[in-house]
Amino acid sequence: MVQLDELDEDVAPAELQLHASPIAEVPGLWLASRDACVDGKALVEAGVKAIAVFGPNADWLDRDSFGGRVHVYPRAENGALITNLKETCDFLTITLDDYGAVACTSDERGSDDDGGSASGDGEAGAGFVCAAYMIIAKGKSAQEAADAVEESRPGCGLKAHDEFMKNLRFLQRNGIPDWA
Repeated sequence: MVQLDELDEDVAPAELQLHASPIAEVPGLWLASRDACVDGKALVEAGVKAIAVFGPNADWLDRDSFGGRVHVYPRAENGALITNLKETCDFLTITLDDYGAVACTSDERGSDDDGGSASGDGEAGAGFVCAAYMIIAKGKSAQEAADAVEESRPGCGLKAHDEFMKNLRFLQRNGIPDWA
């Protein structure tokens, strides 16, 4: 972790400039802010080849920057998180294997009309996707996965989000159910 007194006043570390951080536990998996993904140039330069978006759509994203490799992980109509998770975990596995790097981001935030305020689940939602993948594909516990996400991206808010943590514990106990 970088302490503020270690930073040069004029230049931030590359990860902070990108508004994205690699998840140390899973090489190639990144957690990125929506702003880092809008045009994608900095992420592409860092080696990211695809984007997984937590939220209803990715209309704001320049899909061409990532060769069209964009996956949208919407909540189910009833708000459930687990329902569409298998497709997202499959996308992450295939993309990491075939292309080497994918960033998770979120579409859940305030509207552009209010300056993009932090309403909605934002980075915590994208952090949920990263942690869920670590549980399903890498056999991590819910706590290990959440810790890995927050160590790589302090302040993303995953562990403070009760709904996400409850769903991560469910995944740890049950995996992805057949109905999902």
